[in-house]
Amino acid sequence: MRELIILSLVTASIAFTISEAGIFTEVRALAKRTHYKLGELLSCGYCVSHWVAFFLVSIYQPRLFLSDFWLLDYFLTAIFIVWLAAFQWRMMVISGKIIRLLLFKAKIEQLEYDKERATIPVRARQNSSNDIYLSI
Repeated sequence: MRELIILSLVTASIAFTISEAGIFTEVRALAKRTHYKLGELLSCGYCVSHWVAFFLVSIYQPRLFLSDFWLLDYFLTAIFIVWLAAFQWRMMVISGKIIRLLLFKAKIEQLEYDKERATIPVRARQNSSNDIYLSI
């Protein structure tokens, strides 16, 4: 079971990276220009996670069920990994939105702070008898 959880984390991470990350923006745009449905497939994290899970199951061959139907076992194991990855992928999307919201809020607060500082008049330096000037 531990192996399935780890594979679901890997699946969610890879699917999120392909479907959401900026590094794959050009790849998704190229896929959309080539074939619209392919572009949609690469933009859907849940869809990408199926292909990633099938690939990982074919390499690592974990089995959730131990029956005589090994192909069905691998298929159902991959579907279970996708199901777990969907929750993890969703959490990554939500946490990304929360981080963007917090950064946006911090930027607004910085702009308000800068605006307040700009409205405070800076007093011109006046020569008075209290000032001490050093001449070198």
